[in-house]
Amino acid sequence: MKFNHFLLAATSGLLLQGCLLDDTEVPKQTPTPEVPEVIPVPTVDSLKESAKTYPIGAALPAGDAENSVMKREDLQAVVAKHFSQITAENIMKPMYLQPKKGEFQFDDANALIDYAEENEMTVHGHTLVWHESSPQWMKDECAKDKAACEATMQAHINKLIENFAPHDVVTSWDVVNEVFNEDGTYRDEGDYGSFWYHSIGKDYVKMAFATAKAALVAEKKDEETLLYYNDFNTEQNGKKLDAVLAMIDEVNTAESLIEGIGFQMHVELNFPTIENITAALKKAADTGLMVKITELDVALNKDGKQSKFTLDLANAQKERYKAIVAAYLAAVPEAQRGGISVWGVSDADSWLPAHHGNPDWPLMFNEKLEAKPALAGVSEAILVDKGEEPTPEPEVAFEDKFESDKGWSHTYQTIVGDYEKVENGVMKVTVPWAAVDAVYGTGVTIDVDFTKARTVQFDVLVPEAFGEGGISIQSMVQQTAGEYKGEYSAEGLEYTLGEKTTITFELPASDIPDMTRFGINFKAKAAGLPTDVAIEIDNVIIK
Repeated sequence: MKFNHFLLAATSGLLLQGCLLDDTEVPKQTPTPEVPEVIPVPTVDSLKESAKTYPIGAALPAGDAENSVMKREDLQAVVAKHFSQITAENIMKPMYLQPKKGEFQFDDANALIDYAEENEMTVHGHTLVWHESSPQWMKDECAKDKAACEATMQAHINKLIENFAPHDVVTSWDVVNEVFNEDGTYRDEGDYGSFWYHSIGKDYVKMAFATAKAALVAEKKDEETLLYYNDFNTEQNGKKLDAVLAMIDEVNTAESLIEGIGFQMHVELNFPTIENITAALKKAADTGLMVKITELDVALNKDGKQSKFTLDLANAQKERYKAIVAAYLAAVPEAQRGGISVWGVSDADSWLPAHHGNPDWPLMFNEKLEAKPALAGVSEAILVDKGEEPTPEPEVAFEDKFESDKGWSHTYQTIVGDYEKVENGVMKVTVPWAAVDAVYGTGVTIDVDFTKARTVQFDVLVPEAFGEGGISIQSMVQQTAGEYKGEYSAEGLEYTLGEKTTITFELPASDIPDMTRFGINFKAKAAGLPTDVAIEIDNVIIK
């Protein structure tokens, strides 16, 4: 990237805060809008490439859900970069696959399997048998008698294995989900009871695994498909975990039906303790079975005391994610690692806000699918386990996500103007275009030392109304006092017309001191550009 020096005296068309209107008058500087607290967006190459020998997974909304991954290219891009395995958040649960007796609906699930195949990802099936997310007709069948309940469960499992086993990407299943209460007793009647247990008794667990194993043998997929028992709060290392391990010993007495133990790992910042989490994982690993973290998230606001996601919370969450992944990798031998999956990608898709009734930010990407420090924490734990040193993350010197109601001040034809508009966290720049080659821009006064090399990144959307090549984009840094010296990038920062584009470029160290204004400039390359259509700018980061 080429940069040019400029002096005010030689440049009349540049967009400079504090430029002279005539020989004697200097316009009053527009007050600098308040800049929100900076939460760094880490640069992480790829979690799945770092891990390689075990899956890094994520639960995904799919099917006809409003936030379905099948409708969102931005989510697909993040998933493809970081995850080697996916789990259906909902659409492979019993009520979705067999809503009415004998009427199986596989279209949505098969589409998700196709998506995994196309992107070279595996699938962890969730779930064959669960008392929740089951249709009423299954409960009604089990209420008849034990034989009807057993037949219902076996028929459901057999049909699912028959449909999904031919797909090599389906490499594991949560066969039975959440059998135990917190005190280690079996779930029976009541709001959180299991109709499976109430009708069949504890042998329903063994029957489910035996049925799944036999179905896989029939499909010649038993040796390549792992069968897991999955539960929550077992990482607390209490009575529930003890009951799970005892049940597994009992079920596996004659043959190894349960091949893996899934820890859902829905945790908070400080609970359970990392000591209990480590001990629980170690107990599971001591069985010799596969051990998998299946639904990891880190709640920050279960009690509703937090009103926003802060830098302190971000850093604490990073360390929590890092500690949990490090504990897993330390406690579970490499040959027994079933992998680590998070229950969702973006905070916007998390189940926790609705579950707790409070806003929360429990995942590794924010609502805009920007990486959070938590992603770096997971990456660091993976790299340390491999004996590699994580690459230090460049310090974020400035960041603006336009969370206030005012944008930057606009500077058209060297005259400092009012604030740009901000709507829904995006700054909208509407320009009174006058002539071809005229330069317009918007800028902000910031505390960044530009005598050091910097990396600049921002998102821009140039609407199709501007036409292909209608404008060019450049950046600018400038003194706001003295000689008003500055530098600006050569024209031609590349963007895709009509699409949100992330522009990243290197800003070499400058020999001009005290430059405190950063701006983004637009140069008219065609006549008749629209004056009522806004160019959108967001997520400006300088490192």
